[in-house]
Amino acid sequence: MAHAVHSPPETLRFEQLLVQHPRTSGSRALPRLREALHTAQTVYADRMHWTGESILEHCLGVLQTFLTFDPDDDALIACLLHHITEDTSWTLAKVEQKFGPVVRQMISGIHLFSYVTSNNQRMTLESMRLMFLKVSSELPLVVLLLSHQHQLLKHLSVIGVQERRRLGRDTLQLYAPVAARLGIYWLKQKLESLAFPVLYPVDSVKIVEQLEECHRRYGEFLPDVALELRRYLHEAGVAAEVAIREKQPYSIFQKMKEKTITHVEDLNDLYAVRVIVREEAECYQTLGLLHRIGHPIVGKFKDYIAFPKPNGYQSLHTTLARLSGVPEKLCVEVQVRTLLMQQEAELGIAAHWSYKEGGTAEHAAERARLQRALTQHLIPRDHIFVLTPRGDIIELPEGATTLDFAFHVHTTLGLSFRAAKVNGSIVPLDHALENGDIVEILRHADPRPSPRWMQLLRTASARSRLKRYLAMKSGERAPPDVREKITVSEKRAVKKKIALVARVEGLIPMPVRFARCCKPDAGGNPPLAGVIGRRGDVCVHAVRCKMLNNVNPGRRVGVKWGERS
Repeated sequence: MAHAVHSPPETLRFEQLLVQHPRTSGSRALPRLREALHTAQTVYADRMHWTGESILEHCLGVLQTFLTFDPDDDALIACLLHHITEDTSWTLAKVEQKFGPVVRQMISGIHLFSYVTSNNQRMTLESMRLMFLKVSSELPLVVLLLSHQHQLLKHLSVIGVQERRRLGRDTLQLYAPVAARLGIYWLKQKLESLAFPVLYPVDSVKIVEQLEECHRRYGEFLPDVALELRRYLHEAGVAAEVAIREKQPYSIFQKMKEKTITHVEDLNDLYAVRVIVREEAECYQTLGLLHRIGHPIVGKFKDYIAFPKPNGYQSLHTTLARLSGVPEKLCVEVQVRTLLMQQEAELGIAAHWSYKEGGTAEHAAERARLQRALTQHLIPRDHIFVLTPRGDIIELPEGATTLDFAFHVHTTLGLSFRAAKVNGSIVPLDHALENGDIVEILRHADPRPSPRWMQLLRTASARSRLKRYLAMKSGERAPPDVREKITVSEKRAVKKKIALVARVEGLIPMPVRFARCCKPDAGGNPPLAGVIGRRGDVCVHAVRCKMLNNVNPGRRVGVKWGERS
C-alpha cells in the first residue's frame, strides 16, 4: 500500500502565498521559485533567527509583506535567500552562478545594510539615509528592506531594551521616512505603529489615553458622517465611496510637537474622511459640493492633483468645520481622489513598477521619474559603499580598487599594502570593489609601495599620496599629470658604447637598472622585460633570461629600447 507523501509546512505555506498572487501562480517561474525554496530549506535547515522563529519562517514572513508589491521571481528568490551568505559555503559568486546577477545584487544589498545597522552605530543618520538609498537604487530592493524591517518589528518582545530602542530608532528615523518618500503610506503607518511605543513609551501611552478620552466624550461619530456624505453626493449625481480614518499615534505625536499642542483634540486633522470617485473632474465637483455643507478652514486646502508630491501622490485635501454630524469643537479633514489615485497612494512608487518584460513605456517613464525624485540631490553619482572588517563604512567611486580602499582608510595602510581579502578571499591588485564588499587589508611591517600602483589607483587622493611618498623616498621629480596616456622614464646604459636607453612603458617615470644575470646592456640590443623591485625601481632583463621564470607576473612591466634624447 502506497504511503501519502507529506510536504513540509514551509512548502505548504510557500505554495499558499504564491497561489494568492496571480502573477506567480501557474507562471513559468514556478520551477525556479521551488528550486530556491528547496535551497533555502537545505541551507537554513533548523537554524533559528534571533526573532525566535526559524530562519526559513522569518524569510516567509518577509515574503508575505513583500508579495503585496507584486515582485518578479528574481526578487522573490532574493527574499527567500537573503540569509544564505551566512553559510560559509555560499558566496555571492555562487549565488550569481546559481540564480543570476539580479539575485546576487539584491542579496548583497540586504547583507550590507543589515551588517551596518547591526554593528555600526557611529554613522550619522544622514549617512545611513544616503547609503540606504544608494545600495537600494533598485526599487525592489528598497521595498524588500522595508518588508524585512516590518517582519523584525513583529518580534520586539524577544530582545533586550537597547536593541529594541535601536530598532525603533532606525524605523522611525530611516525606514518609515523612506516608505513615506516612496509614497507607501500603509507600510509607513505599520512601521510607525510598531516602533513608536518602543522609542517613546511615555508619549505613546499619553496619546492613546487622550484618544480614548475623545472616544468617550464624542462617541463613534465618523461612520454616520461618512454614510451621510455618501448619500449627499449620490443625490448630487456623484457616485462615491467614503472611508474614514483616525490619525495614527506617531503622526499625532509629530504634529503636536510641531504645533506645540498639548492635547490631541486641538488637531484639525485628527479625524479624516476619504472620498473616492471615478474621474478626476469629479474630484473638483465633489470639493465644491463639500464646501457647500461644511465651512472650509482658511489655509487648509491643498491641490495635490494639479501639483502632485514628488513621490507621485495625488489628492485634494480640505479641512471642514461645522460639518453635519461632527461635534461642534471638532474639524474633519476630507481627502478626495480617484480610485487610481487611491491605489497609488497605498502602493506609492511601487504602483508604477512592472517587473515583467512588456511593461508599458509609459510605466517605465513614470518609474524613472519617481526614482529620480527619490534620489535627487541625495546620492553622489557613481559611488559605492564598502565595509571594513569591524563594520566601518567607506565610500568610494565606482571602479575603486583595494589599493584605493587602503589609502582611503589611512595613508600608512596604503603605503604598507601587501594584499587584500574581499569577502574573505584574496583578490588581485586590480580587483574592482562592489557595493557591500567587506575588505580586509594585509600589510607589511613597513612601507613598501610600488610605482606601478599609480596605474591601479582610481582615486585622485590616493594617487597624490603615493606620488608624494615616491618623490620624497627616491628623489625622483614629481610625476607628470596622470591623465597623460603614456609617459616614460629612462636611464642611460652604463656602457658608453650603447647609444640607446631602456624606456619603461607605463604611466609614470620609473628609475631603471640593468640586471647583472643576463647583462642586456652588454650589446646586441636584445628584447627587454622589466621587473619592479621592492625599492620601486625596474630591473631590466633580456627576455631570454631564465630568471624571469621565477618572477611574479604581477611585477612585470614592459620595457623597450629607445633613442637617447
